Amino acid sequence: MARLLDYDPLTGLSQIFHYDHANNAVTIEYQQDLEPILEQNKQALLDTDKHKRQAKEEWAHYATIPEVVQMKWAIDHGVHFWDKNHEKAWFKLLNSPDYAYLRRTTYKHSPR
Repeated sequence: MARLLDYDPLTGLSQIFHYDHANNAVTIEYQQDLEPILEQNKQALLDTDKHKRQAKEEWAHYATIPEVVQMKWAIDHGVHFWDKNHEKAWFKLLNSPDYAYLRRTTYKHSPR
């Protein structure tokens, strides 16, 4: 049995309740449509003029990290995106080839 618990139209994040009668187990699943975010990131990568302008202004929109990816990092790697003590670890993940699709610029960024 599955039931939608919540949907955030701003992020596209859904929470789905699952009950397995055979095992008497409850799970909460999180789903998010990543296509709009990934497409925006791809388009941003193509705008090299914008990268140069942002670099001159000493800032850049470096990446967009969807909530489901933040959850994956917490579960799989023990890295909590909003914990300043984990900043070095999440930058390592973000700068890895596995998560290149999250970046919006070709520049490299590292923690302070």
